[in-house]
Amino acid sequence: ESDESLLSYGTVPSDIEPGDSDGTRAIKKQKKKEYAQKTFALKMENKSKTMAPFVYDGTPSIEIFQKWKFSVECWIKSNYIQKQNRLIRIQHYLSGNAFDFYYSKVIPRMSRFTLKKFFVKLFDLCFPPNFIINQREKFKTMTQDGMSAEAFFRQLTVLKCSIGDISSKEFVRQYWEGS
Repeated sequence: ESDESLLSYGTVPSDIEPGDSDGTRAIKKQKKKEYAQKTFALKMENKSKTMAPFVYDGTPSIEIFQKWKFSVECWIKSNYIQKQNRLIRIQHYLSGNAFDFYYSKVIPRMSRFTLKKFFVKLFDLCFPPNFIINQREKFKTMTQDGMSAEAFFRQLTVLKCSIGDISSKEFVRQYWEGS
């Protein structure tokens, strides 16, 4: 690799010299390790070709939103995308209301957003204010009604995930009471 391409990775740490004290050696060794990790992550981010997430348009469907969110998180992880680049790169996978929110609320305040906060705010924009309340009511009143135990469990799990704060104890109670 050329020296010019390495310049974008920051300053190369200095080598350990024979006359360095133990403390200086430890510091230089740590800086070299951090530099190697940073350059590896940047190289991987630039070279990785993992399949990108699909474009989310703000459709208020919990299945679509959760699938998109999961695909974005997998894409970020498998492509070694650094924290400071995540929100910038996501813009390519938004359209409609979701992109309008990104353009008007996220871009002007990019430093105030984390990926998690972005997902929460996007969810709040795309779904009606009473969505969680309605999902909780569906969860509390759901019964097996001829479904297999596995299908009932799966449906309860989907509702639990869409609500977010259902404890394991509540889940088990509803599973047994709804059976």
